[in-house]
Amino acid sequence: MDTSTSTEDTTTPACDCMAGVFLAEALTVVRRVGEFHVDQCRLCGQHWLCVEHEEPAFSRSGEWYRLPFAAEQVGIVTEDNGLDLFEQGAWYWAGGSLYDGRVKKQSGKLKLADWL
Repeated sequence: MDTSTSTEDTTTPACDCMAGVFLAEALTVVRRVGEFHVDQCRLCGQHWLCVEHEEPAFSRSGEWYRLPFAAEQVGIVTEDNGLDLFEQGAWYWAGGSLYDGRVKKQSGKLKLADWL
């Protein structure tokens, strides 16, 4: 059951990364079934917790999620708490072939959690 919700945000973002356009560099990588990594926006310095997953046996199963979070949290990301951090956040970006290549803002349970 998908408990995620989409949200509409009509405010003007301070940086493109807050509008779903990302120019970032990976800081750390934690692997499990999917790939967790922490990115930092090259323009504004915002940190993002990212997870990517694709199930090779199923077409259009590619998905990624990006959660904005504080620099102080970078050291607490593990393979055990990564999904929890997303679900505790106020919102995150979701995209990939699972979403028809669209990027959307949502909150709640990740579809990815059903695979893990």
